[in-house]
Amino acid sequence: YLQFELGPSTDIVLQWGTYYDAADQAGISRLYGGIHVPADDVKRLLAERPDAGGLAVPGMPVGSPGMEQGGTTEPYDVILFGGDGRTVFSRH
Repeated sequence: YLQFELGPSTDIVLQWGTYYDAADQAGISRLYGGIHVPADDVKRLLAERPDAGGLAVPGMPVGSPGMEQGGTTEPYDVILFGGDGRTVFSRH
């Protein structure tokens, strides 16, 4: 059973003070990976800034962000990709 959010009821305008700020934000958003990556892992990625393309959670595991099903969870890894290939960034 899927539930969809309607989203904003009015237009949203994003503005940055400089082109550099806009480009920096675009680069950060590229690192987010996907909707199943926990927010704490994104924060860690942004703090550490490793040589990487981003984060991913393969397989849409139950309990990962966006895949909540009550209290049911299954273990999963967050994968850091790019740079030197793929490595486990965190385990949940």
